[in-house]
Amino acid sequence: MAWSALKQLRLIRGAEKAAPPVEPVREELETSVVDAADLIPQPEFQIIDVIDALPWHPERVWSNRQLSQISEVLVHQAAMKNATAESVNKYHITPSEDKDGDGVIESWERNHLSDKGAPHIAYHFVIEEDGTIKQTNKLTSVTWHAKGHNTKAIGILLAGYFNGVGHDDAGADPTDEQIDSLFWLLDYLHLEFPNIKKTNFKGHCEIDPENKAACPGYVAMSALEQWRTN
Repeated sequence: MAWSALKQLRLIRGAEKAAPPVEPVREELETSVVDAADLIPQPEFQIIDVIDALPWHPERVWSNRQLSQISEVLVHQAAMKNATAESVNKYHITPSEDKDGDGVIESWERNHLSDKGAPHIAYHFVIEEDGTIKQTNKLTSVTWHAKGHNTKAIGILLAGYFNGVGHDDAGADPTDEQIDSLFWLLDYLHLEFPNIKKTNFKGHCEIDPENKAACPGYVAMSALEQWRTN
């Protein structure tokens, strides 16, 4: 199936109020040339709101922005094995702690976002291993997913630890379901924010190649590059 046709299918089937399917006319099917791939059911997509369902830091809150300030979409990987929205959220809101009791907070004990813990998971969307798309923060929230870009960027997290520059030992790549959902979510956000050029849909590695070369990983970057050129 051509990319443009697949893109249209994704957008139509992801819409909340998509028109009901029209029963095909047998005569038309018999006289038309139909690509077999067109007959393969495509996955349905939806965004599940878990903003309030995920625990929040008891004291901290995000600052806010206007939707008009958004000019970028950034794709990340969790770099955590068996990561989920819930496990990443727990890590992000938990303050740094001297877990081994040696009197020193070492690197593995530190919350890399803030020693006090972040208000909430630091991404706006999480795509789980099975392709489930979860919205984890309001788009008006200024979360902490990309230093220097937080006030203007939407953050998408692919849950998992994936092969990437300097992380070739990860031993995993995003699932097909995650990549399908990523394509759909990119399409959705591009429709919602038509002012954002496709060139401003980026991998974390593209804005911070020195420190984030492995984010979001080889496969996710290849998918993103494919999406940008179609």
